[in-house]
Amino acid sequence: MLLFLNALLCSALAVLAWQRRPVTGATAFTLLLLGIIFYATGYAIELGSVDLSGKILSLKVMSLGLLIPTALLVFVLQFTGHTSLLNWKLLALLALEPVTTFVLALSTERHDFLFSDISMVTTGTITSLKLTPGAWGRIDEYYTAILVLICIALLAHSAITSHKKIRRQAQLFLVAILIPWLANRHYLITDSHIDFTSFGFLFSVIIIAWGFYRHQLMNLIPAARHRIVETIDYLILILDEDGTIVDINEAAGKMLGFRSKEAIGIRVGDMQDKWPQLIQQIANPEPRHIDISFKSGKEIQYWDLRVSPLLGHLGSREFWTVTLYNITDRKQADAVQTALYQISDATNSTDSLVDLLKQIHSIINSLILAENFYVALYDKINDIYRFPYFVDEMDEPSDPQPLRGSLTDYIRRTQKPQILRMEDQKRLEESGEAKTIGTISLIWLGAPLKTPKGVIGVVAVQSYDDPNAYDHDDLNLLNFVSDHIAMAIERKTAEEELLQLKQGLEHTEDAIFVTDLKGKILTVNPAFEKLYGFTTEEAIGKTPRILKSGRHPEEVYQKVWATLLNKEVAFMEFINKTKDGRLIQIESRANAILDSDGNILGFLAIQRDVTEKRELQEQAVQEEKLESVRSLAGAISHEFNQPLQALSAISSLALEGDDENRDYMIANIPVQVERISELVKKLKNITSLQTKPYLKGDSIIDLDESDTTPPGEKDTD
Repeated sequence: MLLFLNALLCSALAVLAWQRRPVTGATAFTLLLLGIIFYATGYAIELGSVDLSGKILSLKVMSLGLLIPTALLVFVLQFTGHTSLLNWKLLALLALEPVTTFVLALSTERHDFLFSDISMVTTGTITSLKLTPGAWGRIDEYYTAILVLICIALLAHSAITSHKKIRRQAQLFLVAILIPWLANRHYLITDSHIDFTSFGFLFSVIIIAWGFYRHQLMNLIPAARHRIVETIDYLILILDEDGTIVDINEAAGKMLGFRSKEAIGIRVGDMQDKWPQLIQQIANPEPRHIDISFKSGKEIQYWDLRVSPLLGHLGSREFWTVTLYNITDRKQADAVQTALYQISDATNSTDSLVDLLKQIHSIINSLILAENFYVALYDKINDIYRFPYFVDEMDEPSDPQPLRGSLTDYIRRTQKPQILRMEDQKRLEESGEAKTIGTISLIWLGAPLKTPKGVIGVVAVQSYDDPNAYDHDDLNLLNFVSDHIAMAIERKTAEEELLQLKQGLEHTEDAIFVTDLKGKILTVNPAFEKLYGFTTEEAIGKTPRILKSGRHPEEVYQKVWATLLNKEVAFMEFINKTKDGRLIQIESRANAILDSDGNILGFLAIQRDVTEKRELQEQAVQEEKLESVRSLAGAISHEFNQPLQALSAISSLALEGDDENRDYMIANIPVQVERISELVKKLKNITSLQTKPYLKGDSIIDLDESDTTPPGEKDTD
């Protein structure tokens, strides 16, 4: 009955242990209990059997209990934190002996390897087997003894060195193992025919059951502690009600300056000189979850601190669990992310590049030491550096200059961030690679400002009094942030240029409008509104057809469109129509707007009203023509006046003179008439005029020198 009770208790404990199988050691413990169940059940069958065949059958059932030593060793190794020793090779080696023994037990009637003799003996009313071990039986005895002794040694060490909670568990397991083992030793050494090993297992099971209830077996065991406590990044301390350390993992011990075992038994309140900020938070334990920070060297460390009670049986609070997790990297990442948001916000909210860089300086100074900070922008066209922002305790900002061979130029050329101490700067100067301009610093940190278009400049910080002000983490941080600074600078510079362009467009007298690829107007400037009378709202979405006057054939506009699509500049003069129907003459210059790849994005047109200019030019032409007519009339008057005066003189002399002179005069009349006829012919065919000097510096038309007769119509006589 006791043996069956033993099997029943083991079954209950096996179910309980199996439910906790995620805990290290639970599976091996379950197998150990199953071995005990088979051993106790088999022995009960042996005692209840009356013939030899029944007892041999019980012996085969009991052979399944041979996995007890192997399962026990695996469990103890895990319980005591030696899990790393377990591997598939060791497990296979450990399983070899019990599997072989089990196979031999199944066929024990046909050989004497396991038992050289099997007989029955009667003691009082109990009939039991008398077994004489064979060769393999002796090996099995030694194998079992060795494994059990190893387990006892490991548990004894754990019972001595562990803190109180784990020590009690180790002691319980040690007693649970010793009782059946001593009973088995008694059976093997003496001539007793009754094996009390199974009854010893009953006491073991009762002890283990009490341990489950009283000492949280399989809930808090050294194996779980080793797997969880020693291998995670958290710093873990277990404190009692007085604030005394009862357990500590290696990470926490290292931080506090102790080996973990040395720290056990020390009150945390006695460590004020090491980590005062930390000790103040945990010296008097109470539940809390806060972030704390303290300085380690030049670095500020941030920790997540949790203090929570560790409950004993029936819910009583016996210990405090203190966990610390280093969140410095997370805090720094959060700080960098916040800085990037702030840079983005500053880009949107500031009015100028200088204001933006001033805010960026403040943001960078919250991440690293940046009392001396400057931004240098490179002008590729003029090969000079401009300093839109420069704050330095030793040097004054300089005017734009080439800075060839400087540290700034060195960073831009190499396109790599650099951390340069004084000796590094001197080495670069000696090698001719770069030189310091201005006061040399103890440490200098520079990063290129990169954009998709290339390196636009350099951002740098430096320290004149601390050679260890920066490390490579600071360099990586500055380099990471520099990309965002570069994009912010490029955007702000573009905004300023766009603002200047916008102001220029708003104040120019030329009408300007922009269209999309289909010719729809996207925007117009105030001069457009003034010239044509269309408001911006009225013009946007329309095409330039709203300006057509109907004075030009469609071919003219098609020619302009083809020129624009060919990415060429179109110069034209148009007569356009305003909103109120007035016709105006304009000079137009239009071109395609291209992206960085040469694709057409839209079109830009610049138009100027030349109506008044053309009217003045027409007036000047008309005046010139009129003046030419006046000059021609004067010339004609002059040329006709000479023969007419001659005719008048001849007539007078002919009337008053003698016959001889009269005949001469009358004969001269046809000559003058012919001259007049020649002048009339020249006037008829005149196509060009030439002048010649006249009295008092004037010029007159020279009809005699003007060959105005068209070819083929000249006189040939």
